[in-house]
Amino acid sequence: MNKDSVGFSIQAEVIDTTAVRPIANAQPKSKHLQMEKAPGASVFSSAYSTLKRPTTAAVVKMLHKLVSSYPQGPSKKKIGAVDLQKLIEKATKSQKKAMTSQQTLVEALSTWATDLPNEEVATMMRDFTDLIECVGLAFATQADRLNSFKVKLGAIASREDRQQFLLSIHENLQKQYNDTALKSGPQAQQSTLYLDQIEESEYNLKLIEQQLARTASINLRAAITEYLTWLQGALMSLGQRANSLAGQIREGDPTSPVRKMDIPSGDNPLSDFPLDSSKTSPLNMRAPENQSGSTSGKRDKSRGVSGLREIAELLKKQDFFANNVVTEQDANSSNRYRDKDITYDIRNFEENREGWGMHN
Repeated sequence: MNKDSVGFSIQAEVIDTTAVRPIANAQPKSKHLQMEKAPGASVFSSAYSTLKRPTTAAVVKMLHKLVSSYPQGPSKKKIGAVDLQKLIEKATKSQKKAMTSQQTLVEALSTWATDLPNEEVATMMRDFTDLIECVGLAFATQADRLNSFKVKLGAIASREDRQQFLLSIHENLQKQYNDTALKSGPQAQQSTLYLDQIEESEYNLKLIEQQLARTASINLRAAITEYLTWLQGALMSLGQRANSLAGQIREGDPTSPVRKMDIPSGDNPLSDFPLDSSKTSPLNMRAPENQSGSTSGKRDKSRGVSGLREIAELLKKQDFFANNVVTEQDANSSNRYRDKDITYDIRNFEENREGWGMHN
């Protein structure tokens, strides 16, 4: 083999290797080779990819997928009458614990005041200790009023529980009707049966809604009246105690900025203002004018100041509110003929975003 033949063979091999090298800018013959990776499937494409012919059931299924893909934000927790009862019980327990500590403080102040060398200051400290004790007693009697409020919330809580039960039944019936209407149609016998049950459920919801409104109006009005009556009496007694202490401070130091409060005079603070909360509150009442025509904060020293303990005992009596608070039984007896005249039209019910139970 000579040099020419060897060179020819080497050149041929080089030409053969370059012939099979792919061209960089060459376009593929098939269109399928252009997509190296398929794009991600969306909710819409996955929902419609299986649909040969759109049907109601398929569209509803697609909507459920969309709702699950976009969850709603956290909703605010609803407070019911049962939750209020638990909070009131917790608050009253805390007040009782605080009263124990305050009673210890009052006893310590009384013991310490007896050892003061100045008799005038010792007397002032004893009156100040009595005022602190009266304020603590006011908080103690407030716990009793809150307990009374908790008892009146019981009737409201029972009707709220009944309403939630009826709402759950209505929601279940509505779901069963929707499923049956999709499968068998809205005119099917089973669908019609569910519609009748839904109408009955809506009728019961309207009845319990009216009962809840009437019970809440009666019980809450009675509870607020009791609390307001107690508060007015407590403020009257505390104001008289505060005026007595303010008078002693003014006698010892005429330059003191302490001033007396203008409160109605009388031996019994509860006899000088109405028990009906709809009338003028004693907080807005001015002191009665004397013979000279000018109001004055001076009181007859011969009249003893009525303490808050007597007021607390008076408020605890069962017959104290007998003539001032309307009971639920009296209200029901007055409305027994009124309820019969009400015509319940189920067509007034409308479905809304909050659920069932709203009507025109």
